[in-house]
Amino acid sequence: TGTATITVSADTDAMFNAIKDFVNAYNELIGKINAELTEPRYRDYLPLTDEQREQLSDEQEKKWEEKARSGLLKGDSLLQGILYRMRASMSAVVPGLTGRYDTLADIGITTGSYAERGKLYINEAKLKEALSKNPEGVMSLFTKSATAYAEKGIAMRLYDDVDNALKMLYAKAGSDTSFSTVDNSAIGRELARLNERIASWEEHLQQI
Repeated sequence: TGTATITVSADTDAMFNAIKDFVNAYNELIGKINAELTEPRYRDYLPLTDEQREQLSDEQEKKWEEKARSGLLKGDSLLQGILYRMRASMSAVVPGLTGRYDTLADIGITTGSYAERGKLYINEAKLKEALSKNPEGVMSLFTKSATAYAEKGIAMRLYDDVDNALKMLYAKAGSDTSFSTVDNSAIGRELARLNERIASWEEHLQQI
């Protein structure tokens, strides 16, 4: 008998939270990479021999090994390359978008100081304003699909970056599920060669 007015609008709160979660996850990931790249190296803490282990308590042995393993990836060129690619993806322009939002800075997401090594910050007021004015444009900035890497959205590029990074890491170091007999990574092959040399020298010493 009466009339009703129904207003349909985008759920900008859900979009805002999804973008915030994305930025937080990115910051956590690059934080872990930066921690490995800058971790101090204690060169005086060499791997323990069996005799040295017997002279230490479990707690002393644990602390020694933590020092010995510290900084093993400091300045690693592979990790640095991965981090550089990720940071470049987050700051790049996404071409072919309609509207005024084609970089993260346009929606209030900017990089911190140089010392923070790529950490992102969100201007929440500016992001919410962008979402209220053009939610589809903001989401396209992240999710635009394309065949060419340079034309993809920010999140799609980052997915490719992480996927390629994992492939490079597996190729160099293998994975925690690799069996030593089938580990074809660069480090795995080097370990196999070292084991062959050790076996050869042990045989040679026995003959002597």
